[in-house]
Amino acid sequence: MKKIYFLCIKTLRQAQRPRKIRGTIKFLLLFLFLLNYSAFAQKWQWAIKYGADGKDYNYPYHMVLDSAGNAYIFGTYGNGTQLNNQDLPWFASHDANTYIAKFAPDGNCVWYKVVNSQNVNDAANFLTIKNNKLYLWGNVHYDSYYNTFFLDTTINGGLITQQWNINPNMFNAFPWIPDAYLNTIICLDLNGNILQKKYISYNMWRKVNFSYEPSAFHIDNAGNYYFVSYLGQNIYNSTKNILYANTTALSDSLSYLYEGQPILYKLSPQFNLLWYKPLITALTGPGYIPLITYRDVVSDNAGNMYYTGSVYLNTNNLFLSSSETVMFDSTHGITFNNTPNGMMFLMKMDTSGSIQWLQHTTNYTPDSLNRSANAGGFSLGYSGDEHKLFVSGNGQSKTKYTHDCVLFTPNDTLTTPYNYYFNPGAGNMGFIAVYDENGNFLNKMVSQVTKGSYLGNIAYHNHAIYGGMLWVDSLRFQNSWLIKPTNSVGYSYCKWNTQGELIDVKNVLRGTVNNPPTNPYETQLDPLGNMWVGGTLGTSLDFGGHQVSDWGVSYLARFNNQCDDTMQVKPTSGIPDTAFCINTNIQLIGNPNNVYYVWGNGNHTNTQTVNYAAAGTDSLFVVVYDGKCYWTDTIVLTINSCIGIDEVKENPMKVFPNPADDFVNISLPQYYKDAQLSVLNSQGEVQYSAIINSKEFKVDVSHYATGIYILLLKTGDGVFSRKVVRN
Repeated sequence: MKKIYFLCIKTLRQAQRPRKIRGTIKFLLLFLFLLNYSAFAQKWQWAIKYGADGKDYNYPYHMVLDSAGNAYIFGTYGNGTQLNNQDLPWFASHDANTYIAKFAPDGNCVWYKVVNSQNVNDAANFLTIKNNKLYLWGNVHYDSYYNTFFLDTTINGGLITQQWNINPNMFNAFPWIPDAYLNTIICLDLNGNILQKKYISYNMWRKVNFSYEPSAFHIDNAGNYYFVSYLGQNIYNSTKNILYANTTALSDSLSYLYEGQPILYKLSPQFNLLWYKPLITALTGPGYIPLITYRDVVSDNAGNMYYTGSVYLNTNNLFLSSSETVMFDSTHGITFNNTPNGMMFLMKMDTSGSIQWLQHTTNYTPDSLNRSANAGGFSLGYSGDEHKLFVSGNGQSKTKYTHDCVLFTPNDTLTTPYNYYFNPGAGNMGFIAVYDENGNFLNKMVSQVTKGSYLGNIAYHNHAIYGGMLWVDSLRFQNSWLIKPTNSVGYSYCKWNTQGELIDVKNVLRGTVNNPPTNPYETQLDPLGNMWVGGTLGTSLDFGGHQVSDWGVSYLARFNNQCDDTMQVKPTSGIPDTAFCINTNIQLIGNPNNVYYVWGNGNHTNTQTVNYAAAGTDSLFVVVYDGKCYWTDTIVLTINSCIGIDEVKENPMKVFPNPADDFVNISLPQYYKDAQLSVLNSQGEVQYSAIINSKEFKVDVSHYATGIYILLLKTGDGVFSRKVVRN
């Protein structure tokens, strides 16, 4: 269906405008009528690939978006990777190195930084954005033999080893310590400038997070830092384990329950230690070491944090002779009754580190072959309006005779449609588990597939959940079955409502199966509802005609959610160009039937009031969303002193062709001396300006992005404007 938006402008005015008006109230009514027509202009806008062809090291683990719709990727890359036609540093083979890059809405890489390149696998643990600043949580290893590239500095491994042999005082050599593993908190602005970096380590040589899995990192509204570390033995002094920020000791010696025990730390904005909490406090039963990952974290308006991840017992035994309970504190724990396989968990914690509740899945009882199910939580979505949490994860059935996989409650079981025992790899089942803020399980979202599915990270936006999904054999959508391509699997980006219904599927044509498998790591939506997706290719993908191929590389694509660009807002009545007087309250009222509005000043209601004390022009833009696509408009206001002006003349400016591809012709009925022409985008930003002394002239729009633009002409007779669409 195509939506056409008509703009009806009405003003409360007398038949004759007074020569001077002060303090009166005028109304500019923006009634946005929705009419059914043909198809939207919603489509895949572009798709790109980058990374080292054939290397199993290209993973765009984390993506965040800013308010302007730019994307930032924090991930790993392999040898031969290029960004902006430049090779990224590489010192040794068989390793993954980390980078952060900014991509504009048109897919161009604006800037990139290699965070770390060395002779061991790096970890892009977490990326978050707060108050227009980027925060990276990762690690660096200063190699003893190979060079290490950290941010903009190359460190020669042989040289620092030689210096170490001369002066082995690690405190004087910090941070250039041979074979040191250090975690880093790096803060950058949106232009890639480094504002701050801190090394977080145990005893100034060992990183606090030895896992290469994503590790949740959080910054609250007060600027405090929360991160999870894993305590280990200090090989130089087994009685000490001290947390450092750079060379400043933050703690006394820390004891630990077992090697790799997780600890949650809270640091102030000045990197002072506020508190730390062991996240595993006791083990009962056989005493197998639990391995736990904290994959994602979100917070509510009160500052409470919600963590998700997975936990399993580190043993080769398929069956437990007796149960084991892993205690997170004195009252909250997870019990493994039969098998050590992984369980998904969701935990609520307040700002003091106290656990409010802990929920987790339960694995199905194993069969005679001691096979059992497992599950893990990958990512979180949060709705403050509905007070709901959405946990994405994947379960797997390993039983011989049943498809039951994971129990959320005794009466709510995740079932795989195909048996893992008879077809390994087809028993996966992606799910989204829904909980309220009190920890009550509400429901699960599971797409109907014939053999299995795998779900990537999810995003919550405007009362809907979005995520990328692989599916085996076929996927049911709107009473019909989508069938996978021959010798391949299905690959789709899906949308669910918060009740669990699959309401939209954007199917991506996928080539034949290859190794490594295609992986839909990230899905994010910008403020206008445009969807960004990123992952790793195992084959070729076709995003609506935009093809990317070469196995093992990263891909990035954007789905444009804007309504048809050719539909313009037309003033059908009232004064041309919305001309008003100074000291006049001008109220813009939008039809309340739409889902939401966003005005240029951040106002989200359907009304906006402005008042101007001086004559001139102003351009206001508004974004309107009807639940399916968005539409933007720029309203140009002309403010006159209203002294000696009886009537405002009609708009004399003619524009053609419209829409345009290359040039726009502008025709005026008369000559205006030194008329000032400006071209504004839909956000009111000036793209071009010139002085015009001709009745007819052209404007080159070939280099502009697709969208709606305003041609604004200031003359001695007034200010005139026209909208033009760039195809």
